[in-house]
Formats: sequence, C-alpha cells, structure tokens
Amino acid sequence: MDSRKSTAFFLLFFFFHGFFADSVPFAARLTHSMASSPPSSAAVKAGYWPAFGSAVSPPSDAALSLLTHVYYAFVQVDPATACVALTANDSLALPLFAAAAHGHVSPVKAILSVGGASAIASANFARIAANASARSAFAASAVAVAGEYGLDGVDIDWEYPQSPQEMSDYVALFSELRREAGAAGRCLLLTAAVHYSATAPGKTVEAYPVSYPAAEMAAELDWVNVMAYDLHGNWDATATGAHSGLFDAQSDLSASYGLATWLSAGMPAEKLVMGVPLYGRTYNLTDGEEHGIGAPARGVGPGDAGVLTLSEVVEFNGKNRATVVHDEAKVATYSFAGETWISYDDSWSATRKAEYARGIGLRGYFLWAIGFDEDRIISRAGTKSGSSIYS
Repeated sequence: MDSRKSTAFFLLFFFFHGFFADSVPFAARLTHSMASSPPSSAAVKAGYWPAFGSAVSPPSDAALSLLTHVYYAFVQVDPATACVALTANDSLALPLFAAAAHGHVSPVKAILSVGGASAIASANFARIAANASARSAFAASAVAVAGEYGLDGVDIDWEYPQSPQEMSDYVALFSELRREAGAAGRCLLLTAAVHYSATAPGKTVEAYPVSYPAAEMAAELDWVNVMAYDLHGNWDATATGAHSGLFDAQSDLSASYGLATWLSAGMPAEKLVMGVPLYGRTYNLTDGEEHGIGAPARGVGPGDAGVLTLSEVVEFNGKNRATVVHDEAKVATYSFAGETWISYDDSWSATRKAEYARGIGLRGYFLWAIGFDEDRIISRAGTKSGSSIYS
C-alpha cells in the first residue's frame, strides 16, 4: 500500500453500496467453475479512514452511510515496549472516530488498524512477533486500547512477513491477540490486511518468496482484507499497467489471480474481502499515439509518486478532455490525454468487480480510502442499479 503514504486526504467518502445488484449475469460468466453461492456470514462493506493528516475530524455521516465497518488507519507500535503507542492526535481522534461509527443511524463497527505500509512498521512487527513476551505485551496493549476507546476489533497491517519463520510468527501474533481478547472478556473482531496473492511468487509486484499459511490464519481471523491493487506503479514505470485490473491473461498480476491463490491456499471465501482502490496510478507515455495497457512509458505522471485520488483523476479527465477506455478483457479502466495515462477504477469496473466478488462467494469488499471519491462518482452511479448484493 505505498499509495497510502502518498496522500493525506480525508475527504468525504461514498462507494459501492448501490451498484451491488441482485442479479449477477456478469459474475456467472466470469466465475466459470467457481462456486457462486452467497457468503454465509454477514457481509462486509468496509473502508479505511486515513487518520494521518486529519486533525481530529471523525468520519462523516455521509462516509459511514454505506459501510458496515470502518478502520482507523493507522496506529503504531513502540519497539521499546512492544505496545501500541498512541500519538496525541490518536488520543483526540479515536473517541470521535468511535462515537461517529457507533452513533450512526445504522451503527458501524469501528476497528483499530495497526501498522501500514512502512519499513519501520514491518520491522517492528517482525521483532515483536518473534518473541513470546513481546507478543503478549502487544496483544494486551491492543486489546486495552480497543477497550478504552470502545472499539470493536483490531486489524494487523504487516506489509509483509518475509520468511517462513515470520509467517509462523505472524499466526502466533493473531493467536495471542485472540487469547488476550478472550482473557479480557472482549469479543473483538480480528482482521488482517494482506498481499494480493497468498503464494506471491518472485515475479509479482514484490520480490516475495514465501506463502501465507492461509488455513492457520483462517482459524484465528474473522476475515482478511486482500489488497488487490498496486499491481503496477512507479516501480515498473517503463510501460503502462492496470494497477487494479481484475484479469490479466499474460501474467499473475490481477485481482482474480490473487483471490484464486487465497482460495487454493485454504482461506474460505467467506473470510476473503476484496480491496478496491479509490485512487489512480499515472504514467508519462513515451508516445502519445501509443496509449493502450502496456504502452511504453517514461516514468510516472502527475501526483505524488504517480498517485492521484479518484477525485483528482476525475478532475484531470474533465480539464484535459481525456479519453476514458474500458478494457473488457482485463476489466480495467484507464484514461489518457496527451502524454499522461492513468489507471484507476470507475463505476464501470467497480460494478463488475463487485459482481465477480459476489459470484465467487466473497465476504465483501473494502476501500482504500475513505474520502478519495469526493464527488461520489461511483456511489451515485451505483444507486441507479437498486439494492445491494452485499445487503
């Protein structure tokens, strides 16, 4: 989730709810032999609220109206004590965050997310998870913070365990959290944000040689949030790429491939939640006349590290009279104007992803991040199609 660090927006958020239609003919065509029964557990419609840069403003009622779960992203760990360490901003924002979620007309579960996409967070998790006493201290502090602020769960965003031993420690950390919550008499949700692929071979977006112990994780977690985005970006900017495409017949860099690896590895479909980004990744085309997916590029385009929020993408498209293309084969949206090329999700691709997720029985979806769709482009389009699949 490198894009998390690239912006500090906390704008109003709407997405997905309405365009989950009851019928799924597109999903039926896409899922082939995969099961299409509905998820057996309560649906998840989640969003991460980026607390950094937000002062103390809680998520708005508008943002919460389409969600079942909202994540406070992020708090960190003190490596000296192995305990969750709240900043002064966290201490002010968390009560407002919980009150906004729980006080909504349809109460929303409020979850504390620990970690995020940083080398420091990853190193801290690796050290803490490797030591039994540190795991205990961390779990006790996380459960205590959840209790103090009336939160409903804890989410671990460790990007990413780097060895078979770290994967084993990863599961031990979840086990300790579960044990500590039980000892404290708390019925907490426990989730994790994970790489798009459970097997993650070295040729993927990261040089990532180990596999997640999916079946062991499933025994401890309520669900996992699969980060099915950032499949292409500033690290491979010599050619354009669909950073959150659903399919890719030429490689394993697709959301469908990643989800299939999680299912094959032993994670039940009802414990898989598919991530959808509300931001785009930009490129500078080498030749403005060659503008398809895979066209030659000479680095990233506008935005911090080539990242624009969806609202900024829409603004760019309008101001520059960009051409918007819907790639049917990849189920990916992109736009181009002059030498600027942008991969992103719009209502067209998001609808099809939602239908696909429902078709293979996933628990639901989550969004990074609340507020990046300021103009509510996707949500307004979705309300035209009626009731929600994930209702």
